[in-house]
Amino acid sequence: MKQTIITVIIIAIGIIVFWLVEPLFGDNIVNEELVVSVADRENEDLQDNDTQSSVSEETTTFEQDTDFSGREEPVNNQQPLVILQGSFKDGDATHTTTGNVYISGQDLSLANFRATNVPDGYVYLSNSLSADNFVSIGKLKGNVGNQNYKIPDSIDVADYKYVLIWCKAFSVLIGSAVIK
Repeated sequence: MKQTIITVIIIAIGIIVFWLVEPLFGDNIVNEELVVSVADRENEDLQDNDTQSSVSEETTTFEQDTDFSGREEPVNNQQPLVILQGSFKDGDATHTTTGNVYISGQDLSLANFRATNVPDGYVYLSNSLSADNFVSIGKLKGNVGNQNYKIPDSIDVADYKYVLIWCKAFSVLIGSAVIK
């Protein structure tokens, strides 16, 4: 009986160690077609210029020095479309992250993304780098490649300052991007 208990404990410890160490030996590559990209942001800027010149004065008045901070001005009572972007930087000296994040409406895309592989990675929207005030967008699909996430409709992206790549198992910041 004693040997059986010891064997079960050793197997359980082995499984946990494998789960924690396995990400260090390989990349989990994802290559989805991006829903949001830089081209979308550039096209929106061009469309804004076209819209400003073609919208009648009765509908909307634009002031030259107005800063919309990444938001389109609502036209005809439409909801504003938020377009934000940022570039990832490392979480610390041992966790590296590169690539870009693009957000349009409720779509979040990671482009040219590469991060240290971790056992329990998540994508968060947060107001601090310590993930004190955050919302989880989902489990990280992979540590390399383009990937897309759907932001729940109940979340207003404009309320957050950062996109974080977070290791939930160890409560460690893998990488962050300021979104603006």
